[in-house]
Amino acid sequence: ERFTAGQMTATGDGLVGGWTQTPSQFLVHGRLKGLLKSKKLTVAIMHVGKDRQPAATGGERPAKVVDKADGTYDVQYTSVEAGLHEVAVLYEEQHIQGSPFQAMHKVSPD
Repeated sequence: ERFTAGQMTATGDGLVGGWTQTPSQFLVHGRLKGLLKSKKLTVAIMHVGKDRQPAATGGERPAKVVDKADGTYDVQYTSVEAGLHEVAVLYEEQHIQGSPFQAMHKVSPD
């Protein structure tokens, strides 16, 4: 049986939103180890405008992905701008369940 992107899930607050300048985090549940090394798992964070297109000030945000060596992957990213962010999680260039996620970030109260 072949493992597919549709069998992967993600959970965590970072998929729904957070604060600017504060790390947001979520967990990808993949069942397979070593997906980072093989480059089969990719994460892209994009600040988007109201029309769901990349915002003029947008661009892709870096995400730190850590293989927890148990089939799960810890993902952390920091939004520098308030607004809607698209969080795309892909396995072999296919979106996992629920991806792309829509995360709303607000200006940090600090």
